[in-house]
Amino acid sequence: MVLEEYHLIGGMTITEEITLPGFKSDVHAFGYQLANMSPVPNELNLVNYGFELIYPEVSFSHIFPHGRSISMYRSLDKTMKSIQNFSTRDALTWHRLFTEYMAERDKIASSINSPPIDLTKQLEKGLEESVGNSAKEFRRQFQSMRSWCEENFESDEAKVVFGTFAAFVGLSPDDAGGGELCHLFASIIQDKGNNVVKGGFVNLPNALAKYIESHGGSILTNSRVTKILIENNRAIGVSLSNGKNILVRKIVVSSTDPSTLVLKLIGEDYVDSYVVDSMKKYEWGDSIFGIYLALKERLKYNSNPLVGESSQIHISPPTLEYFSKIFYECMSGIIPDNPLSIMSNDSIMDPSRVSSPSNERKHLVKFLILSVPYDIKVYNTDNNENNRILVGSISRITIAIKLLNRLQTSTFQILRMQSQRKWHTLQ
Repeated sequence: MVLEEYHLIGGMTITEEITLPGFKSDVHAFGYQLANMSPVPNELNLVNYGFELIYPEVSFSHIFPHGRSISMYRSLDKTMKSIQNFSTRDALTWHRLFTEYMAERDKIASSINSPPIDLTKQLEKGLEESVGNSAKEFRRQFQSMRSWCEENFESDEAKVVFGTFAAFVGLSPDDAGGGELCHLFASIIQDKGNNVVKGGFVNLPNALAKYIESHGGSILTNSRVTKILIENNRAIGVSLSNGKNILVRKIVVSSTDPSTLVLKLIGEDYVDSYVVDSMKKYEWGDSIFGIYLALKERLKYNSNPLVGESSQIHISPPTLEYFSKIFYECMSGIIPDNPLSIMSNDSIMDPSRVSSPSNERKHLVKFLILSVPYDIKVYNTDNNENNRILVGSISRITIAIKLLNRLQTSTFQILRMQSQRKWHTLQ
């Protein structure tokens, strides 16, 4: 049995009509990336339950203020040619890095689909190997994004294209592990593509739900779990917000955050005091802010026309210091002056996302604004860095308007929104 508090299953993979009827937006996840490494869809034969992928030719493009861009294609050669517009050496470096990944791909896939290895066992394994290889491996795992980019690439544009992936998980340019993550993210996309779930990402959890139901399982939505029932130090079931208790025969599995799980669902009486204290100090990272646009027609681009055929578009200046700045602003509780935005070409990749009369070709796009503070404390009212106003709370619409204005009035105009935005919703 699966219990879901929301009225739809899927969590961060839900698809809803946020802007207008007939415009189906992936609320958060859009690109099917690391999931490409999972054997589950094939093992469960989810294609028979409605799961289907679209394979874009251009996985993503990163566009810069001067109108130039770098695109990652399904073809390594085409990706290298795109990078070569800025640096031949960087193109060859990416070939080398991707080749290194391919040599380790099976091992990486196994680690992704296995429980994490205890740190002590990792150290013991390292001691069994040669000292040189062990030291090199540990340095690679803990190298920061800035260090990795500076070590491997000469052009600022290439550094930013690959370094952006660290921001995807809230890492600053100097946080440990950022370099390895950038290498992994980019390599998997180069290898497997930045694919799109046909009809909306929600069709993946829907397919899983159909599989579960076909094997006798059940799924209940609008079912909020308030407590995990424990007897003799064993989880025996859950209690719902409506007062109903559901008992289990084997195991209770939770997908909520660690703080909620320990402090609210399990309860302090059943957990070691050290864990309780740690959860009370749990630090929330940055948040992601979504802006969803229903458009009358396609966007026009100042950059390469092929950018418009990309599954996703990354937008930023060509400097790693830009990431340092937005990370500082985020950790200080400040709405970023120049937001890092990831744009998804929803209806270009999948025309079924928009239902419209045959003589009208409307479109749907999404901006995910990264590195937005979870707890907003201050924000700028103009371009004066010193002019900051303390606020207790800011409504979502106020934040949306400020972010959208900053996207449009930045020092560079990358996207020409020549389409008449007859309909738009800020969420």
